[in-house]
Amino acid sequence: MPSELLYDFSYFFDLPYDECCRRRSERVYDPPDPEGYFQGHVWPAYLKAKNDALERMKTTSFTVIDTTKESMETIQQKIIDDVENRLAIH
Repeated sequence: MPSELLYDFSYFFDLPYDECCRRRSERVYDPPDPEGYFQGHVWPAYLKAKNDALERMKTTSFTVIDTTKESMETIQQKIIDDVENRLAIH
């Protein structure tokens, strides 16, 4: 068996501010988010995660997926294809 991992896939699901804000506002939270919570906490946490991922990208291979350009079904199929292609190689 080769020493490399067969299932070493990494994906970052990217989402622009407006779309993320829209999706968040459509959710119902109990209790509801306090005023300014998205702008003050949620979005900055996302940006930190994104920056951390981009920093890791310098040493680790991963795919950035723009979730506004493809349906989740298309994205899911691409990931399945990645796994199937890796299995076919081994």
